[in-house]
Amino acid sequence: MDTVSSAIARLFRAADQRNWKRVESYFDDTVLVDFSSAKRKARAWQTPQEISHSWAGILPGFDKTHHQLFDFEINESIGSATVHYGARAEHFIDEEVWVVEGTYDATLLKKGRDWVISELKFISKNCWGNAELPKIAMERARHYST
Repeated sequence: MDTVSSAIARLFRAADQRNWKRVESYFDDTVLVDFSSAKRKARAWQTPQEISHSWAGILPGFDKTHHQLFDFEINESIGSATVHYGARAEHFIDEEVWVVEGTYDATLLKKGRDWVISELKFISKNCWGNAELPKIAMERARHYST
């Protein structure tokens, strides 16, 4: 049986593995996404395909990424759950690293035996390392997709 925290952990593991179909499978049909604190992009309803396409536009440009999740606070009710948790994402190109830390607020819905994410908000708290790596990664990812 799927747990709320394992559903979230599998999402980020799939992203680190660049398995976009699996990433999409962890989301509801539409998702309210808010990464405005990190990218200054307004919150919006997106399909799982739009989310994976966005992530595929940068993550493959890094040599490796690693997401660490911690301090889960879960409020579960019948058919839904809200979750607050901490996250640290390390992004590597060659010997350089760019690290982002923050928290997530998520809402999940129970669909059959599985939990799917219907809302995902990231609150950026801190970042350090080579701040040029995201630009380099986007350019590299663009070349990989052509």
